[in-house]
Amino acid sequence: MQDGRDRAAYLESALTNLQTAFSASVSEIRGRGFLRGICLAEGVDLMGLVSALRSDHVLCVPAAENTLRLLPPLIISREEIDILMAALHRQLSAA
Repeated sequence: MQDGRDRAAYLESALTNLQTAFSASVSEIRGRGFLRGICLAEGVDLMGLVSALRSDHVLCVPAAENTLRLLPPLIISREEIDILMAALHRQLSAA
């Protein structure tokens, strides 16, 4: 199993790539380690995104007015991070 720091760095890299790919929808990535916030641009429906991600089997919660909070379990694998990123890509593309 990979070290937690390696997996956290992998998640950070994946979120940075997500922000680059969806710069019109994702304004900022906040947090450290596994506790992350994805700040959404004005006009992106946060609650709709939370609902869509939950239908896609991703548990997340809204934080503040425009932030999607992610807190995956500390035992998350790279493969599971890839699943999370695929779901985020799907739902942000649809938003």
